[in-house]
Amino acid sequence: MANTPSKAGQVVSVALDGATAFDLCAYLGTGAGVALKKLLFYPNAANDVITVREGAANGPPLWKVKDTAGGGRDIDFHGHLIMRPYVKGDEAPAGSMLSFIFE
Repeated sequence: MANTPSKAGQVVSVALDGATAFDLCAYLGTGAGVALKKLLFYPNAANDVITVREGAANGPPLWKVKDTAGGGRDIDFHGHLIMRPYVKGDEAPAGSMLSFIFE
């Protein structure tokens, strides 16, 4: 199985397989990073946890959240910081969706 990303305008959404890493900048073809405005996490089930890191598998966490209700979580970054979001495969629950909104 593999992650399934799609892009529409300034939004990249990825259906996560729970095993494969996802590097937003590699997907977009930019190593310089993106001005991230918002992250949206749609879990597969209640109590799913996701970690989004900066730049690489060993990068510091930008966002780590547990969705206790299973209804979705989001965080606003307001596009003021250039980031290189990276999701390790084993830190993303299979069947969940993550959307990146950027400038």
